[in-house]
Amino acid sequence: MKRFFLFSSVIAAWFALSFVKEAGGADGKFHTYLGSSRNLSINPPVARTGAPDENNCTQCHLGSVLSAGGVVNLNFSGLGGAYYPDSTYEFTLEIPSGIKNGFEMTILDENDDQAGTFTAGPNTTSPNFNGRDYIRHSASAGMHSWTFNWTAPSDNVGDLHAYFAVVRSDSSLTQDDDEVFLGQDIIEPAADAGFSKYAKLDRDFRVHFDSATEELFTEFRVDGHDRVVINVQDLTGRLIQYFDLGVLSPGNYQEHLNPDKVDKSGIYFVSLFLGNKVFDRKIYIE
Repeated sequence: MKRFFLFSSVIAAWFALSFVKEAGGADGKFHTYLGSSRNLSINPPVARTGAPDENNCTQCHLGSVLSAGGVVNLNFSGLGGAYYPDSTYEFTLEIPSGIKNGFEMTILDENDDQAGTFTAGPNTTSPNFNGRDYIRHSASAGMHSWTFNWTAPSDNVGDLHAYFAVVRSDSSLTQDDDEVFLGQDIIEPAADAGFSKYAKLDRDFRVHFDSATEELFTEFRVDGHDRVVINVQDLTGRLIQYFDLGVLSPGNYQEHLNPDKVDKSGIYFVSLFLGNKVFDRKIYIE
């Protein structure tokens, strides 16, 4: 009876150690230990980006710690690599090789406080912990890139720092041969970030009528995924012609339009609709 009790106790202790809750990690989920290997393929612990007052992935992975430079590509959709307040941008993080790969990232201001918020994309989750917003992998096997969105702070808060840690794993039962890459990118505010979001869009809207080609040349910027419509109206407000350009992604655009329904020369309003926002220009069409 004593031998059976001792054997049962050993089994129970082993089973209990198979499920350990990470301190401050993974939204309260349990990670399975397999031998000396931690299965963090889904939702790794938070606060492992290498940011100030944080650890990095070497808390679980015991391999080399390397610079992400030249290995990990972090692509940011902001024009010129800069941000405008309250605008949403796309990030893509890429690592070219590895059987299993994972990452975690946060963006902080100069005071090491949270800057902006993440929106998870495919194979990612975006938890918040201790006042900081994170983005991390939720799938790792065969993964080499992840795409997600980030919305900038509502005000110009100066230079921002993107801290990220990436793990390239050989998918063995131990973590001894894994590689941990640490990186940091600076995201600067746009030179004119002091202007309001509406004022910047208005400033970037330009219209010109080319009498030689009889085309309406327009330039404009889209800062979100908006439906874009351009109207031509006369001075009484009567709609003469409209051009529905569909839903456009963030970026700068140039459009050559044919105002063939304008049947006489005169002054017209050309109006740009970005979702519910409208911007007007008065031009002469021959």
